[in-house]
Amino acid sequence: MAAVLAHAHAGGLALQRQPGASRHALAAATQRPEAAGAKLQLPAHAAAALAPPRLLVPRTGANAREGAQRRRMRSSLALAGHGTARLATSLDEQLRAAHAAYQEGRYAAVVQACHAVHAAAPQRTDCLLLLGAAYFHLQAFEACVRANAAALRLDAGIAEAHANLANALQQLGHLRAAAAYYQAALRLRPTFTDACNNLASVYAQQGLLSRAVQCYSDALSLDPCYAPAWRGLGDVLRESGRLRDALPCYVQAVAARPECVAALTGLGLALRKLGRVVEAEAAFKRVLRVQPGSALGLSNLAELYYDQVSLWCGVCCMHSKTAAVANPSPRRGSSRRAWRRTGVRSPCSLTSLRRTTTAAMRCAS
Repeated sequence: MAAVLAHAHAGGLALQRQPGASRHALAAATQRPEAAGAKLQLPAHAAAALAPPRLLVPRTGANAREGAQRRRMRSSLALAGHGTARLATSLDEQLRAAHAAYQEGRYAAVVQACHAVHAAAPQRTDCLLLLGAAYFHLQAFEACVRANAAALRLDAGIAEAHANLANALQQLGHLRAAAAYYQAALRLRPTFTDACNNLASVYAQQGLLSRAVQCYSDALSLDPCYAPAWRGLGDVLRESGRLRDALPCYVQAVAARPECVAALTGLGLALRKLGRVVEAEAAFKRVLRVQPGSALGLSNLAELYYDQVSLWCGVCCMHSKTAAVANPSPRRGSSRRAWRRTGVRSPCSLTSLRRTTTAAMRCAS
């Protein structure tokens, strides 16, 4: 962790070494103090006496060459000003295109465009913020840390940079550092709902459940319709054994975001533990309507059926789950237990399916 942050804060950005690939920047204009000191005020006649005489000398010879040099310098400065303006306009257009690519999910293209803009204008924090967000979606979390740390070196008052850096640190498992950056973001912007919710999730991962509940409550006081906070609060209460308190939290989360699979899953698990089987089944089936073939939804539904000794339904769900995912699920033991109950060693042959049907009918009778 120390190595990641030390490289991010002490060294250069070194973004060009990353593989090819939102928010607006909060650029704070720094004001430079004026030079202190009083100006000498002279009477009009004294000022006229001290002023050098204005001589009207014809521009010939060396004087003419000096005047031509000044005119060329003024012309070149004007052209440079126009060129700078054109460059700034071009960079703005490139960033707008990068934002459009980000909205479309083309994160590799975003990284490539942001590298080009950063090479031309290293001081643009909006480019660094967008670059960090693209890296996060590409799961290049260390690169995300470097991009946001570079933005903070330019302007330490950007709350989004603190929060985005904390997001990446949380994914890397550096929970203490992530909590510190979330807290910094909240000091800069106390109404930052996302940072408050994410800080609560860090506390929950650390086992600090009372702090997590407080942070989720703070996020909901800022936005009563914030579905992630309702779902997170429900998860913490459910893990604490407060099932009846968790139910209204999940209901609020689903009301705010009807397709929130995590909230529907938590609702089904809480209902199942409370013995409300029909409602739990409806919640798990709703998960499968939102995400057909979801391995987690099929697994939860299968275990619910096992509890009700509906072996045939449970076996079908676990068989569908096995076909839905290429990699074995962490809960694959449930599938093996289901097949073991039916007396069948392998679910892959027609003979096995016939035996499964016979065993299920025997159990049903």
